[in-house]
Amino acid sequence: MTNISRNFVPADRMYRRRLFKWYAVGLLVLAVVAYAGIPRLRSYLESLTFYPMLVRVEVLAIAILAISIPAAFYLLRLGSKTIRQERYPCEGMKVIRDTKIVEGPAARRMGIAFRTLGIISLVFSIGGIIATHIIFEAIRHYYRLNFGG
Repeated sequence: MTNISRNFVPADRMYRRRLFKWYAVGLLVLAVVAYAGIPRLRSYLESLTFYPMLVRVEVLAIAILAISIPAAFYLLRLGSKTIRQERYPCEGMKVIRDTKIVEGPAARRMGIAFRTLGIISLVFSIGGIIATHIIFEAIRHYYRLNFGG
């Protein structure tokens, strides 16, 4: 758009291009891992005895759950910044499309929503990690009792 009023933050085309390029690279890496890595991982895990396999699966499950923790901290930071500035998008923030500026109480509500989502995501991630560890510990305990491993 050529005629954007002061109530909009114009899109940063370079940022958008770079962001989508990295999304494409990430999807490509994910596809390669899914196609080539998962069968190899499965055959590797099947070659192990039960206890070492259990430990590796637990580490993998915890790593998958921990992926969302940086996003939760980003949401907490974005929410705090939005509440402090009472404006969204925040001053100096790059956007991938022309974005209407929201100010005042509406921006404050958005900031609270961002922080709430960040807290919920953090709680579920950490709770999932703890639950995963507890479940795998129970499996290890059962294995030791019944099979002496």
